[in-house]
Amino acid sequence: MRNLFNPDNPVMNFIGKLGDALWLNILWFVTSLPIFTIGASTSALYTVTLRMARDENSGVTAAFFRAFKENFRGGTPIGLIMTGAGAALGADWYILSHLRLTGVAGTLGFACLIPLLIAYLATLVFVFPLQAWFRNTPLHMIRNAFLISVRYLFCTLLVIGIHFAVFYIAIHYFTPLIFLGEGFCAFLSSYLLRPVMDQIALILTAVFLVGYGSFRLITRPNVLVSVGLLNTTLGSSSKSMLTDGYLNTLTERGTRDQVKLTGPLFISGDPGSDAYEYAYASSLKLQAEITDRSLDVVLLDKNSLAVLEDNEYLMKLPASIRSSSDLYAVSLEGTSFSQQAKADGTMYAGIIANTKNKEQAARQTCTAA
Repeated sequence: MRNLFNPDNPVMNFIGKLGDALWLNILWFVTSLPIFTIGASTSALYTVTLRMARDENSGVTAAFFRAFKENFRGGTPIGLIMTGAGAALGADWYILSHLRLTGVAGTLGFACLIPLLIAYLATLVFVFPLQAWFRNTPLHMIRNAFLISVRYLFCTLLVIGIHFAVFYIAIHYFTPLIFLGEGFCAFLSSYLLRPVMDQIALILTAVFLVGYGSFRLITRPNVLVSVGLLNTTLGSSSKSMLTDGYLNTLTERGTRDQVKLTGPLFISGDPGSDAYEYAYASSLKLQAEITDRSLDVVLLDKNSLAVLEDNEYLMKLPASIRSSSDLYAVSLEGTSFSQQAKADGTMYAGIIANTKNKEQAARQTCTAA
């Protein structure tokens, strides 16, 4: 007996939700009185009841008015469109019923009107729950509501049945049920609609991820060659020579082709230097780039050249590039490129030993030299 009044008891929990549904019906009715706000109020109602269906009902009053404010801009146009469409269909039904048309004219009239009424009711089932859960333009929301109602036809019929049953019982058998009204209908319907909303959210998330991944794949740059700058900085003109100047030498060039510049990285073999910690971090990054085979060509000074030669990071230059004295790097001294760049002493260009793009790397080295 003691557990009967426990708030966590399923019976007491359901009674509490009925009380919330009664209060939500009052809030919905009051905020719908101006008529043009019925879209925002119904969207707010479903925002709260859909959360109640997952036992997230904390502070229904504050949640309702917060949702009313959030849905006012999007829900109001939907409410106006659906109210206008409902009034037009109702007027058509009234006219056809009172004209007492017989024969072909009456049959054609109702044959056209009944499918429109069914489509309207089916759309009405989902349009405000969708507005409560997602964001879109009013016309797109109405179109999507109709398509979803067709896709989840059984759920659509059950929700329509709930509304019809509640109001039929309230009118013919148990009038006090009218005080629960739309709040109670939305509460019961939310247990059917919530799984549908979750499934739609999952589908939209999957579509977004696939679309975004495809977009990134299609628009991802095609790196022809990657150039690392070691103890070297470049001005805008020398950067342009390495990138645009190199691409202009290609006979076939794609719109996504590009030259990647890495650095400047400052490396030093002297532990006593002031920038040794930064140089150590640069060395780690250089090793990672080389290990990942994402570096093809390096522009470097004499000190960093010695470091890379000691670690056997450079390959022997092709005979067409190297001179008799340059085995692993070609000197850029006296070239227009070297004059525009900033290096400590003579600047050199070398090719990383494990490069995946030997032909492109050799071409890029020629561009710098």
